[in-house]
Amino acid sequence: MTFTSLGADSSFSSLASASIKSTSLLKGGAITTLSASKATRGQAIRITRSSFQDAGRVGTREDDPIFYRFTLNTRTPVRLSTRNQEAGGIFSAFVPELRVELQQSSGRRIRSQTIEGGEIETITATLARGTYFVRITSGGQSVPYLLGFRRGANLFS
Repeated sequence: MTFTSLGADSSFSSLASASIKSTSLLKGGAITTLSASKATRGQAIRITRSSFQDAGRVGTREDDPIFYRFTLNTRTPVRLSTRNQEAGGIFSAFVPELRVELQQSSGRRIRSQTIEGGEIETITATLARGTYFVRITSGGQSVPYLLGFRRGANLFS
C-alpha cells in the first residue's frame, strides 16, 4: 500500500512515495486501522522492511505503551517520523501529546521526542548492529498516531 499525502513536512512526505507496510485497510471508502497495539516489549510489532508505516491509537482505549522492534545486521542510518494525528489548531492547549522513544534492546533510551497535536517529529540516528525498540506513549490519553520508519545507506542524502 502506498500513501500519497502525509502532510507538508518534507521528512515525512518523503516516505509517501515508497511502498510501505501498513495496518490500515481501505474499507467502504474509508481507511480502517486494525488494532496493532502491543503493551510489552515481548509483544512488539516487528519491522522487517527497510520502509514501514503504521497508523494506530495509543492511550486509554488501546494498550499503552505500544512497542515496535527492528534488527540491524550492520551499522545503518534510520529515521523515525511520527505524527500526532490529534487536531491541534485553536484548541491545541487541550490536545494530548505523544512521546516516542528509540531504545536499545536493554531498554536504555537513545533518543526521544514529545509531539504536540497535529505535529510531526523525526528522530534520526546511525545505529550499530543489534535489536532496537520504538516505544510510543500518550500519558494515558487516547491519541491517534502515524509512524514512519526508514533505514538505508542513502537515507541522509
